Amino acid sequence: MGCDIHLRLERRLKKDKKVVILPEEKDENGNVIRKEISRIRSSKVWHNCYIFDSDNTWGDRCYGMFALLNNVRNQWKNELKPLEDRGFPIDACNHTKECYSVKIWDKDEELPDWAEDNGYVSQKIANEWLEKGYSTKVYLTDIRTGENDEEYLVSDPDAHSPSWCTTEEMEKCINQIFKDENGNWNGDYIEWVALLNTMKGYELSGEYECRAVFWFDN
Repeated sequence: MGCDIHLRLERRLKKDKKVVILPEEKDENGNVIRKEISRIRSSKVWHNCYIFDSDNTWGDRCYGMFALLNNVRNQWKNELKPLEDRGFPIDACNHTKECYSVKIWDKDEELPDWAEDNGYVSQKIANEWLEKGYSTKVYLTDIRTGENDEEYLVSDPDAHSPSWCTTEEMEKCINQIFKDENGNWNGDYIEWVALLNTMKGYELSGEYECRAVFWFDN
């Protein structure tokens, strides 16, 4: 059976940023007739990178990359040194959490067919998954503060080996797998290189950092 990667890109500010919604307004004499309306964008909160569509799957299957990213399908134990296994980040943005998880139908009535088809499970099933260790609780985040809410999802029991990496780490993995000793590209590199340059694009202004959050199924 083959193995696939599920991957999302996230970005966050390197430092808090003031965003002016309405500027201060003065009359002809210089008197303030409307105060500035602004808010602060927090550097603690990760946001979804909408360059990807809303699906949770990504990509190009390459077991060499899987091995480096989190020791998945690693047939090269003596040749490839995987990145640190960091697990699923608890501060992931809500969109990433929803892609990684299954929603709980918390109503009293029986789970309808349409809800099951749209990624819901009953609270009873969710509890069974948690008790058996198939899933973990994934708490949604207050996007204003970055703090976790009481509401939670349960991780998809088919998902395994979650982790994340920085842009720099992704580049090192890609170069190791797809470049030869002369720096020439080899293999099915194009989707991975496009992914890398997307991450670099989010960081180009210097305001943001980007990371890839990923997990696997088989």
